[in-house]
Formats: sequence, C-alpha cells, structure tokens
Amino acid sequence: MDKRRRKPYVKVYNNIIDSFCKDKMVDEALAILQEIIEKGILPNVVTYGCLIHGPCILSRWEDVNKIFFEMKDYKIIPNVITFNIVVDALCKEGYIENAEEVVHIMIQQGQNPNLVKYSSLMDGYCLQKRIDDTRRVFDTMVASGLTPDLHSYGFLINAYYKTKKVKAAMNLFRQISHKGLTPDIVVYTIVLQGLLSSGRHVDEALQLFHAMEADGTNIYIEMYTIILDGLCKSRRLDIARDLFNNLSLKGLDPDVRTCTSMIAACFQKGGHYDDVMVYYEEMVRRGFSLDASTFSILLDSSAENQNNPSLLMLMLKIDPDCKKFMDREQRGPSHQLQHHDCCLLSEGLLIEAKELLKTMEAKGFLANDCTCNVILQGLLKGGHYDDVMVYYEEMVRRGFSLDASTFSILLDSSAENQNNPSLLMLMLKIDPDCKKFMDREQRGPSHQLQHVGPAIYFGR
Repeated sequence: MDKRRRKPYVKVYNNIIDSFCKDKMVDEALAILQEIIEKGILPNVVTYGCLIHGPCILSRWEDVNKIFFEMKDYKIIPNVITFNIVVDALCKEGYIENAEEVVHIMIQQGQNPNLVKYSSLMDGYCLQKRIDDTRRVFDTMVASGLTPDLHSYGFLINAYYKTKKVKAAMNLFRQISHKGLTPDIVVYTIVLQGLLSSGRHVDEALQLFHAMEADGTNIYIEMYTIILDGLCKSRRLDIARDLFNNLSLKGLDPDVRTCTSMIAACFQKGGHYDDVMVYYEEMVRRGFSLDASTFSILLDSSAENQNNPSLLMLMLKIDPDCKKFMDREQRGPSHQLQHHDCCLLSEGLLIEAKELLKTMEAKGFLANDCTCNVILQGLLKGGHYDDVMVYYEEMVRRGFSLDASTFSILLDSSAENQNNPSLLMLMLKIDPDCKKFMDREQRGPSHQLQHVGPAIYFGR
C-alpha cells in the first residue's frame, strides 16, 4: 500500500522538476529533489533524467557530477536518455574528451551507444579539426558492430576536407557506394565544397557534378550556386557563364548568392563590365541587392582601374546599392568609398560627382556630413576652390562641419598654393571650422598648421 501511494507522488514531482529544468530554474528543481528525499519518497531514474537536463543546458557541470554521484549512492543506473543528455551537452560546449568518457561509462554499465552518440563525438572533434580523433571514433563505432550511415560518413569526409586531406576524403566517399549506400544531397554538398575550396580540384568537382546530373540527382539551386561560386573563384568564368545561362533551361531561378558570385568573378577577371551589368540587372529584376562583400570587390576593382570612366559610371548607375555604404550612422565611413568619390573628382568627373549627389537626394537619401566631406576633399584635390565654397555653404546650411581629414587636405592645398588668394579667402571664410584645429593647448602645433597659421591668425 505504501509503495502504491509513493509512485504517484514520484510521478508528480518528476513533472515539477522537469518543468523547472526546462525553464532553467535549476536551483528550484534541486530544492524539489531535496524535498522529496526528506519526505522519504525515493527518486527514480526518470527523476534524475529530468533533473540533469537543467544543469547541462546551463553548463553547471559540478551539479551534473553531484547528480551522478547521488544516483550511484541510490544504486540508480543512468539510462540511455540520461547519458544522451549529458553527452550532447558536453559536445555542444566543446568538452569532447569528457563526452567520450561518459560514453565509455555507458559501455561499462552495459549501455550501448548508438550512431547518434558516436556522430555527436565525431562532429565535436571535426569542429576542432582533430581529424585523428574523428577517425578513431569512426573506427570504434564500426568495431562495436554499428554500420556507419551517411551522416557518419559526412562528418568524417568533412573533417578530411577541413584539414586539406582531399585524397583521404575522396577514398572515404567512394567507400559509401561500396557499402551499398547512395550519397544524398548533403554528402554531395560536402564533397563538392571540399573539392572546390582548395581551388586545385575544380575539374574533379565538375566531373562529379556532371555525374550527378547524368544520374538524375535532384540538384537544387544551392548546389548550382556552390559550383558557380567555386568556378568563379577559380577564374573559370566562361564555364560559369554557360552554367548560369542554362539555369532557366533546368527550371531553376538564380538566388542572390548566384548573381553576386558572377558579378564578383567578372570584376576579378577584369574588364567584363558589360557582363556585370547583365547580372546586376538580373538581381534588380528579382529584387536582390549587392551585399557588402561584392560591393567591396567592386571598390577594389575600380581602385585598380582609376582611369576607367566606364567603371566609375557603373558605380554611379548602381547607386541604389551604394547608398547604404554611405550612411555613416549605420556603418561608418568607408575608406574605399571615400577614395572613389574623390576619384570621380580627381579624374575630372566633377559633373558625375554632382550627379551622384543629386541622384542620392532625388531618391530620398540625403547626403550626410561624411558624404559632403568626401566631395569637398575631391574638389580640393582637383583645385575646384569655387565649388568648394558652394558645397561648404551647403554643409553649413545642413548643420555639418569639416572633419579632420578634410581640414588636413585643405592645409596641404594651401601649403602648395600659398599665393592663391581664393584659397586664403576660403580658409578665412571657414574659420569657424579652422579654429578648433589651431588650439595649441588642446592639440599642439603641427608643421602644416604652423605654415599657414599666420594668414589665419592675422585675419582675425
């Protein structure tokens, strides 16, 4: 009778403990355990299985150890569920050796780890690029009588690729079919990414990809994107272009990564600016926009070809994607972007620079202090002092002021053109911005400031 009365109580308390642990209220759960023990109600394996989950997700490993010792004192043998919770938590925290020790304890107590447990260990070692340990766990799993599944093969193949052991990875990949298994899309993805990542096995990746097509493998756009990205990074633009153009014939639509990979390849290959426009217009048609990485490549390419007006005009044409990089409050000024705005001016493209500013504002993207300073720097470098006055007055009207970089360029210009009255009058007019740079007590005199300082000083 006493035992029958206690069983419902244990079940009720187990539910309470489980609820506390799921809400990460571990101390409350431990208090409940102590309470039921004091009441003479013996906890069971389910009680500890519910309880151990909380400390594991909070990485309270001392509490986990105490729970195991307490189970031992009560002669309660942890079941597979309890071991699984601990192993998974340890692997997620990167404590792979400790997780493997728990697996050994499982084996000693007659609990046989399944494929999932071994896969967790392999995944953990793989993330740490410990290829030998990953292989050892794989071999241990096979020796225990378990047959590796595609998931297990995928972990080890991925580990080989991460450590540049391409030959070993491909040997293991070929074993899959020998074991009567058919690679799935996940395994194919791992293999293709591994072959393409080094840049030295592109032909082998293409051969495998074409074999997949011939076998009727259902290839998604993500798989094509991986191939296209690898081809582009390997400068195999002609093959990539053909593959891209055939996507529509296969009923597939390119995604944003597909388009940006093609655009990046065109820039890196050099001179394919017409192709860039084709892929860019395809992106716009599908509602995509350039990401930061692709835009950075665009900047690098145009920085290397500063005298190419077509490239500079291309940047102007894709201004809707440029604007987000010019928002200082969101991202801060880009050194490369400043360089390009100055290039428009220093290369004699004053009209284009003005058009860029006009285009931005027409689209509702008002120039900020960063944009205005960049334009002023370009005007100063190009000797357009009358235009500097116009833009400076516009800056004042909007509540902006010269930054240190612009003022430094102004000082350089005046030092090189000491007899230019327009420049001296300009410095006099913008004195409200100059004076903060002339405060010796705050900054100390600079060589350039000493050089032009008297003209400003005596004009006060």
